[in-house]
Amino acid sequence: MTSMSKFSSLQSPTPPSGGGTRFILLAVCGFVIVNALGFLAYRVLQSTDAPAAQPAPPVAVIEQPPPQPAPEENANESLIRVNRAAGLQAFEDGDYDLAVEKLTKAATLGGAGDIAELLFIAKEMQERASERKQDNAVAELAPNTETDAETDAEAAAETDIEAAADEDPAKADAQARADERRAAERANRIAAAAQQRRIQEARRANRRASAEAAARRAEEEEAEAASEEKPEQPGTLLVTSTPSKLVILINGNQRDLTPAKLELPAGNYRVALVHEGEQLHAQTVQLEPGGNAFVNRDLSSAIAAKQKPAQTVARAPAEDKPAPTPTRAKPVEPSYGELYIQSPNVYGEVYVNGKKRGFPPLVVKNVPVGKARVEIRVQGETRRAKLVRVSEGERAELLLR
Repeated sequence: MTSMSKFSSLQSPTPPSGGGTRFILLAVCGFVIVNALGFLAYRVLQSTDAPAAQPAPPVAVIEQPPPQPAPEENANESLIRVNRAAGLQAFEDGDYDLAVEKLTKAATLGGAGDIAELLFIAKEMQERASERKQDNAVAELAPNTETDAETDAEAAAETDIEAAADEDPAKADAQARADERRAAERANRIAAAAQQRRIQEARRANRRASAEAAARRAEEEEAEAASEEKPEQPGTLLVTSTPSKLVILINGNQRDLTPAKLELPAGNYRVALVHEGEQLHAQTVQLEPGGNAFVNRDLSSAIAAKQKPAQTVARAPAEDKPAPTPTRAKPVEPSYGELYIQSPNVYGEVYVNGKKRGFPPLVVKNVPVGKARVEIRVQGETRRAKLVRVSEGERAELLLR
């Protein structure tokens, strides 16, 4: 009996008291609260350690610039053209002062193109004309510095004679004989003085004649020496055109680009103006020794007509025919040659058919067969230009002076 009661006490324990249950609830609540506080502290620390958010960069607003108005034509363009034409006409008339005035006015108004070159040439011609005028004035106003000692001697002799004549005062009759004697002596002195004067005049005449003969001989010798030593003075040929940069041919040989001032021996010359290989104007010019000749041509219309595209004529549609079967032709291999280019007088970049190739002297390879345009450019400006024919497999030599 006793053992059964013990077994029943083990199988059914007594329920805990109300104080133990409260303890368990408080422990659970404390654990939850501590965990919540720890979580909150962790989040606070994480938020303070995180870097502050960077502000978003401002969006760049690109403002489109206002459209630039089309460049207006220079308001002074018409005045520039008028002054340029007047300057060229003054060139042709030989009035270089007026040419300098008109071209200077054109340059002041903002004229570009060949205005600066024309003004430079006009000033050179003006200085040359001024030097010639001064030389002629000096030749015409050569001083006649011959000293005329005869006049002085004659005046002195006449003075002596008058003084001798005045020395014969009126005397009394008692002194007549003395006066006659003095008069005779005076007459003798006058005669001797006259004789001496004639001798001196003869000597002066001889010396003057000898000096004049020597001067004539010296002048003749100087003239002969000058005629033998002094070469014939060249003439000046001024060539201008509108537009500028046209090729100048003198007797078929390329010399320069317009505008240009050429010093040439006296004679007749055939002057031609060429644009892109085509001769637009030619004329014969006679150049005198030391003289000036002027060639000026406006070829704007001829160049514009040459560059105007050909009008196409509309044709009626042809009857529909079956298109032939295209046959693929073999490509023709291009032919090439070489150029050996020299430019001893002008050093610049060499352009062949518009392509830069280097500095002279040089050999340009793989130049297409046919006509090739060779240019010498200095700071982008064409100073020399020439057309040359290139043959297949051959080297053509070109000398640009």
